[in-house]
Amino acid sequence: MPEGPSHAKRGRGIVTWLVVAGTILFLGFVAVVGVLVSNPKVRKFVSLASKSHDLATAGESAPGAAEVRLAGKCQVATVEDLDEAAAIDREIEDGGAPSTKLEGKIVVCIVGALADPPACDALANAYVDAAHPTTLFFVGVKKMGAEDMACNETYDALGNRISKKKKKKK
Repeated sequence: MPEGPSHAKRGRGIVTWLVVAGTILFLGFVAVVGVLVSNPKVRKFVSLASKSHDLATAGESAPGAAEVRLAGKCQVATVEDLDEAAAIDREIEDGGAPSTKLEGKIVVCIVGALADPPACDALANAYVDAAHPTTLFFVGVKKMGAEDMACNETYDALGNRISKKKKKKK
């Protein structure tokens, strides 16, 4: 192939076209992101998703979570602050209407779809032994993919059950 001015110009033309196309794609992406971020509903959704993620992530390493995970053979176990979880729920449901501060923790164990779910009482005992709570707490166990909770109970700070939830009849 002959090398000369026309071959070099063609090479620079392709590079120039690629730079222009890349710039247009980048500016289009920036415009779409800008439109999405400026939408208040999208910003609220992203904010709530971020808050929920932060709460769950912190809950996985909260005092008592590792012990609950081990005692229940949970794939996921979290210990979350009741007031923080309720605040996110209020924001989703009714725009964050103020309410009184809720004291307590939510202890959640999620087991595999084929696993036998642990009893709430056993997880409550593991949580009390590990975390030494000072307020009431709730324990919930759910199988992955199941619609209903396997158990859902409320306990005082010593681990005594103070409520008995009845299972729904189908």
